[in-house]
Amino acid sequence: MAETGVHSPYVGMTAEEVVRSYNRSILTMRVTHIILALACGAVSIYAVHCDLEPLYVVGLVLLALDFVVFCIRLARSFLPLQDILWQDADVAKYRAVMEARALKVRNRRSGANLIELELAFCDYYDGRDRDALTRLDRVSFRGERNFQWVRAYNLRAMICNDLGKIADRDAAVARLSQMHERYRAGSKAERQLVNLLQSMEVRFRPVSEWSESDVRFIREQLVLTEKHLNRAGFQLRLAAWELAQGNTEAARRELTASSLEPLAPRQAAERELLLKQC
Repeated sequence: MAETGVHSPYVGMTAEEVVRSYNRSILTMRVTHIILALACGAVSIYAVHCDLEPLYVVGLVLLALDFVVFCIRLARSFLPLQDILWQDADVAKYRAVMEARALKVRNRRSGANLIELELAFCDYYDGRDRDALTRLDRVSFRGERNFQWVRAYNLRAMICNDLGKIADRDAAVARLSQMHERYRAGSKAERQLVNLLQSMEVRFRPVSEWSESDVRFIREQLVLTEKHLNRAGFQLRLAAWELAQGNTEAARRELTASSLEPLAPRQAAERELLLKQC
């Protein structure tokens, strides 16, 4: 079963402490790679003066490698921040951190769009659907295969479904289906998108109409899903299905299980509604 009780590295910290810690780690990373770049440049300059062409080529290769590694580390450094939302379910803290980051990257298009998308997720989990849609209308990412488009269309589809905007929901799902064709079969991105499309197909049907295979899929996702907030969503859907079947006690067990904690405000409201129905 997917591991429960996993938190972000920033659990227990205030938003201000998170921002300081993150900025400090980014600064350290930049300084380290600048020093490495200077060292590689020095090697290349030395090779030119000594007419050592192989060493010159090595210096240039190492310089390019240093830049590539820096870009990869910089992109990955953002992932632990996301877990403030997806593992800790702390929407308020994540919003504060993203708003602070927005001030740093407002002149960089890709970074600003990513933060706007993250804030749209904050709006969604705060129950502010129309604010989230407004943000989604502003985001744009380079490249048709950019996986951030998948996240954006997925969020749009979920919001439109909850607002009863079925045509807009289906249009977002259609865009995701088109993106699926662009990913290499069997790749990680392709598998994630297939799973996401199946998840939405089940989610967008009333739980009273679920088949046995639908229920089996939801139970499988409870085992396989890595992020707590996503697992909680599946667990709430399962509780709703149990309630629709008349299994009140089974639904109550799902809704009061410790594995459901912590919850984002939107999910907490959904649980309260289901508990009242119990």
